[in-house]
Amino acid sequence: MTVYNQFESKAGLLEDLFDSIAERGAFGKMAEVFAIEDPDAALDEFVGLFGKFWTTSRRAHRKLRAAGLLDEELEAAMVARNERRRRGVTELVRRIAKQRKLQLSKDDAINALFVLMSFDTFDALAGPSRTPESVIPVVRRLVRLVTGA
Repeated sequence: MTVYNQFESKAGLLEDLFDSIAERGAFGKMAEVFAIEDPDAALDEFVGLFGKFWTTSRRAHRKLRAAGLLDEELEAAMVARNERRRRGVTELVRRIAKQRKLQLSKDDAINALFVLMSFDTFDALAGPSRTPESVIPVVRRLVRLVTGA
């Protein structure tokens, strides 16, 4: 009952938890990333922010993803948070497409970049001996292949 008095709902608690994790991560610099004029440089920084974020809370992300499989409300909250990443990717792809022709359709480029910047991608590339942050250069190279940079 105390949780509901404080947060009004489980969704409210989850939003607060996600905000707390994001604040500890590098997302305070998101506005700076989108202020970068060169969309390729902005995309590089965007990748870097996610590598740092997935590293800062790697164990928490693993546990939240597992719990989301069993809890629809948690899963919905996580999907909503991931859509913020998709909106960022969409904006950067739009800016890149204004500069040059993409090799993929915009939708395919957005979907590919969305997957490349996911926790699962960073976590899998890091494996047991590295951090997601340490694989930022690998993800950046993969992103450049998708965007033709």
